[in-house]
Amino acid sequence: MKIQIQKGFTLIELLVVIALIGILATILYVLINPVRTMEKADDATKKRAFGGFYNQAIIVYKEDGYVYTNVCADSNISGVVNQLGATCADTIAGYGVAIEIVGNNSGDPDYYCVDSSGFAGTLVDKAVFPIVPDTDLTCN
Repeated sequence: MKIQIQKGFTLIELLVVIALIGILATILYVLINPVRTMEKADDATKKRAFGGFYNQAIIVYKEDGYVYTNVCADSNISGVVNQLGATCADTIAGYGVAIEIVGNNSGDPDYYCVDSSGFAGTLVDKAVFPIVPDTDLTCN
């Protein structure tokens, strides 16, 4: 009597392996989440672009006789503000520049803000738009 040896996998074994690969791929996709990663990268770009605002505003402040009224009109600041779609307002006493960022995804938008007090940071779930001229322009 001859014994036959079957080579290969059964259909059930193949389906189980494919299902496990699908589950692992789904978990990996959720962990990586390319859309959220891109949003965070966009936020980092905005924050980096805002990095020089305070120093540039101090230069304008000193050049204009120690008033902030032309900070938003400065070509270096207004160029970045317009490119990013940010909001800028200035008065004699201060200035504020803010932009919406993705932040913590709580449902309410977060904002990254730089102002004349030296504050530069994220305001979580706090609306700063629109920045109203001739009012308190500090972010915090």
